[in-house]
Amino acid sequence: MAWIQVGTDSAVMNMQVDYQVIVPQTSGSHPALYLLHGRNGDGTFWIRRSNLELFVKDMGLAVIMSNGQNSFWRKLANGMDYFTFLTDELVRKNEQWLDISPERRYIGGWSMGGYGALHAALSLPGRYTHAIGLGAAICSSAHVEAVMPDMADFIFGHRNERKENGADLFALAEKTAASSENLPKIYMDCGRQDRFFDENERFAVHLQKLGFDVTFTHSDGKHDWLYCNEAIKGALNWLPEGRA
Repeated sequence: MAWIQVGTDSAVMNMQVDYQVIVPQTSGSHPALYLLHGRNGDGTFWIRRSNLELFVKDMGLAVIMSNGQNSFWRKLANGMDYFTFLTDELVRKNEQWLDISPERRYIGGWSMGGYGALHAALSLPGRYTHAIGLGAAICSSAHVEAVMPDMADFIFGHRNERKENGADLFALAEKTAASSENLPKIYMDCGRQDRFFDENERFAVHLQKLGFDVTFTHSDGKHDWLYCNEAIKGALNWLPEGRA
């Protein structure tokens, strides 16, 4: 297993984007987890603040950790298209470079990244077989509206557009369940003292009612890296390679 930093010229972003990769040292085609950071973070956070390398060392799992700024991995009003970069360009480049199996493609994230991972998996059913949301900011547009009102429309679109443009995860899940039989399996974990706990619990129930295969686990803990470190360990064990 090796950890490397990669810089790639992105056509959709019109700039170089840096990302971190944990590369298995085993031969053959690998499963891959696209792992997203929280707000005010970057792709190095998982390496610097968790025991991720230790947790994946025997899994044969490639882990790709891109920088997403504070975009929530959406296409922003200025045209910066983090969504297409994450779900299309980054996937194609790494599957060519790392010999990644398209049949074992996973996505996950913490906080803002949890929102981004669930948004991507629900927006593109069939693109990812498994999706992970840890301490996910499920109601992200409402949270941004409360603390940075001038940024909410820039990231999520106008309020009256958000149920149609995918920003509202509850509405997006309904649309995906009604239009696709190829639904991702979903794992959610949130600390009971986390400020996002209630919305995570409501969203897990919502997904279950819509017919998604959902695992929702929780224990005492706040919205911090102490909880996140244990949560990512549990999420990795949930993946097919973790249960092998």
